[in-house]
Amino acid sequence: MTRKNLGMISFLLSIALFSLGSQLHAGTPLWSFTALTPTTVSVPGNGSATIRYTVRNNSSKPHTLRMTPITGITQTTTGVGVCGNPFTLPTKGSSCTLSLQVSGSQLTGPITDGPIICEQGSALQCYRPSYADYLNISTATNQYTVGGIITGLTGTVTLLNNGTNELITSTDGLFTFTTPLVDGSAYAVTVQSDPLDQTCTVNNATGSINGTNVTNVSVTCSTDTYTVGGTVSGLSGTGTVVLQNNGTDPQTIDSAQGSFTFSTAIAQGSTYAVTVQTQPETQTCTVSNGTGTMGGSNVTNVSVTCSTNTYTVGGAVSGLSGTVILLNNASNSTSVNANGNFTFSTPVAQGSAYEVTVGTQPSGQTCTVSNGSGTMGGANVTNVGVVCASNNTTISVSAQGTIPVTLGRTTSSSFTVTNTGSAIAQNVSITLPSGWTAVNQDISACITIAVSGSCNINLTSTAAYVAEGGIVVTGDNITSPPTTALATTVDGYLVWAVSGTTSQVIATSDEAAEVWGDFTTVSATSLTDGAGNTAAIDVSAGGAPSAGKNCFESTLGGAPTGTWYLPAICQMGSSGGNASCTTGLANIRTNLTALGFGSFAGGFYLSSTQNVTNLPYIWAFIFSSNNQATPYSNTFATIYRCARSITPS
Repeated sequence: MTRKNLGMISFLLSIALFSLGSQLHAGTPLWSFTALTPTTVSVPGNGSATIRYTVRNNSSKPHTLRMTPITGITQTTTGVGVCGNPFTLPTKGSSCTLSLQVSGSQLTGPITDGPIICEQGSALQCYRPSYADYLNISTATNQYTVGGIITGLTGTVTLLNNGTNELITSTDGLFTFTTPLVDGSAYAVTVQSDPLDQTCTVNNATGSINGTNVTNVSVTCSTDTYTVGGTVSGLSGTGTVVLQNNGTDPQTIDSAQGSFTFSTAIAQGSTYAVTVQTQPETQTCTVSNGTGTMGGSNVTNVSVTCSTNTYTVGGAVSGLSGTVILLNNASNSTSVNANGNFTFSTPVAQGSAYEVTVGTQPSGQTCTVSNGSGTMGGANVTNVGVVCASNNTTISVSAQGTIPVTLGRTTSSSFTVTNTGSAIAQNVSITLPSGWTAVNQDISACITIAVSGSCNINLTSTAAYVAEGGIVVTGDNITSPPTTALATTVDGYLVWAVSGTTSQVIATSDEAAEVWGDFTTVSATSLTDGAGNTAAIDVSAGGAPSAGKNCFESTLGGAPTGTWYLPAICQMGSSGGNASCTTGLANIRTNLTALGFGSFAGGFYLSSTQNVTNLPYIWAFIFSSNNQATPYSNTFATIYRCARSITPS
């Protein structure tokens, strides 16, 4: 076949295809295009662009379609809703997004048609967008430079454009990258390496070439700075320390902070020096790791350690002829056996109290302290005076004293001591029984007692004790120390028996004379259970008068009815007649009246116990010289006193 015949065949085939395409575009197309992005773009040789269409099935049949390839354009086929190649539109109205990536480096010239989508396997059944949405791609050929200005530079900086095209400079001022970019190309200026001790930042760093040179990129370099800080330890709860760096930038720190950072940063390569500008009021703070040259990170290891200032306490002793033991704050004993200066070994913190007292007096002497107490200032105390003299004295004390139990109703209890000798009495106190651990005595008023003077020792307790006599009251220079008796009270009532936390107490005064009662059927025979006897008497008494009934129904001191009782005979005292009481049983006589407490009269006192061998007699008790149980007629009126059991809550 000749070349002329081949050309004719090709010409006729083109006419046929054009006619068929025109026919297919007539009426409603089987699939249609909607442009999602501009379709007219200019792409530089090293640039790219993305163009998207929606392809929609307009027929009731499925279609499997494929795009006709175009040089310089690549179809993206991944992503949600993106058309594949080929792709299927299964039903009428179904669609997908045709995504086209234009590469400027692969374009061989302008594109002014397409894209063309054909039925797979049928090259004659094809559609393209409307003319207004045809691809209209041109190539950009104009090239422009990228540059700007550098300020603040003190070293050498290396810049990059689009990750390449390196520019190295050590000079402030204008700069321009050597490699130009085609119109429309993107640029991105970055810092590849900063100058030593500086950090450079870029403004207006990115954009696209738009028909002119870029000259507004700004590179600003500044010296690197870092902060200086650390921790403070040992600072007292109320103290503050003021620190400074390089003689300035003061920072006030209290114990709640613990750490600190100076507000003014230091340039890399510069020196720093942390010092204490103002010490805490009663402490001294020292700095470690406080000086150096600033590197490439914040300094955080400065350590400030604070410790309380301490000073010694001392003075002079005169008149001493033996050995005196001195105490500071009731401890740190110092033994002195010659006249002259002394100093306690343990120093005292500045701002704390000190108090020098005599722990042990010399034999046959009394030493007194002057200038012995105060608050420690900022220097050693050296003016404490201790004067010793050989002079003793005597004291007198009250015959009895009471100690209120603070769990009950608190009452005052002052125990009086009188100086009956010819010298000042020193450090007078009561030598309490060894088991009375809950008793507190305040002897602050009796540290010194002038001749013929008196003082009060205040006593309180958190537990009750049975009264004791023969308790010694003494002092540093007391000859023939006197003795006294002490009893405890709960709610103001004298305690005569204690069992655990429960106390048996007696009323403070007698009740008016009353009969025991004519109750021959009453069973009130216990020698030791006055509460049980009293309850039985009350039940049987009815409305008749009765000492037991009166105690049972008493509300003395605000106590509920049934709290008070008439004591049984062995609770009152030692036995007599046929009332046989167990030896050693706690009773009112032994534990109170024998020691002078209770103010009982000399006559008969009713008990709640019947005399079972001689009814209708009952047992009565006489708190006088004979101190014994005596049978007594139940119809004879006489005085009585109620008792009760108290367990403080």
